Amino acid sequence: HGDRQQKLQLENLTREFHGVIEKYSSLQRRISSAMRQTLQQAQQFADQDGEPNARAELLQQQRLEQAHLQQEHDILDERRRQVEQIESDIIDVNQIMTRLSGLVHDQGQQMDFIENSIEQTAANVEDGTSQLQKAARSRQSYRRKILILLVIAVIIGLIVTGVIVAKLNS
Repeated sequence: HGDRQQKLQLENLTREFHGVIEKYSSLQRRISSAMRQTLQQAQQFADQDGEPNARAELLQQQRLEQAHLQQEHDILDERRRQVEQIESDIIDVNQIMTRLSGLVHDQGQQMDFIENSIEQTAANVEDGTSQLQKAARSRQSYRRKILILLVIAVIIGLIVTGVIVAKLNS
């Protein structure tokens, strides 16, 4: 869901960026055209015989207008560079978020694997404990049986010894 939203935001910003670039290009063409017209008018006026003061005044006015147009051009150029930098930054942030999302997903899978391993280990420990308890009971039972058989063998041995001693004495 986050990737889709980021893609939509990126598309919107890209559209806005291209719109700004179009406006910038259009304005730049208008400025260039206005500068050419101004220079042509100045040239025509200079070619005509007129008052030197009027010509100087018109030339001064055209220089001011040209400086103003150049200033606007520079401002627009700076804005274009800033918009391009913002677009680049947004793309970088989007790439970082995509990588981060991938890392979070991978870590989630690793956590699931670790959790499953812990559960399996706990089950194995419980099974091992019950098998050890069963083995301890079997061993204790086996020792008890051996002890009983040994006691019976000793009793039988004593009886046989007693019978043999009694026959030898009689």
